[in-house]
Amino acid sequence: MKIYKLASMLVFALLLAGMATGFGYSQASTYTYRETHPVELDVFVDCAAGGTGEIVHLTGSLQNIFHVTDDPTGGQLVQFMAHPQGISGYGMLTGDKYQGTGITRDVLHTSGLSYGVEYTFVNNYRIIGQGSGNNLMIQDIFHYTITAPGEITAWMEHSSETCQ
Repeated sequence: MKIYKLASMLVFALLLAGMATGFGYSQASTYTYRETHPVELDVFVDCAAGGTGEIVHLTGSLQNIFHVTDDPTGGQLVQFMAHPQGISGYGMLTGDKYQGTGITRDVLHTSGLSYGVEYTFVNNYRIIGQGSGNNLMIQDIFHYTITAPGEITAWMEHSSETCQ
């Protein structure tokens, strides 16, 4: 399952949880929540090790920010942003040092009484190696718009992985 589909499910779960608790329907309100989690992951970088590729072991932390704004009509703007903090590691074959950078952003907007929905997910993540030719660039973009009667008026998906 692609990462934007997982993120989409997370945002909708947050939206439904907010609706179930009834926050925001009589007046506008805003809520922001920040959390930081440790990260440890292995990523295969195709262009590392002179083009043969290698697994890069990364550690650090990921900061997540959730921001929810409710309006009096029952609409919501739910925003999520995640960005790496101090993520770095080494190639498991070469020992080359890498840095993890980037940002992931979700924006979900519901229009309240008409129940239209607009959702956008953008993931730009980079694993940057020393030297040239071993930098992995990952980009995922997903967007849709659904009107109140359930008509899909916009749908776009794009994913790419490139080495530079």
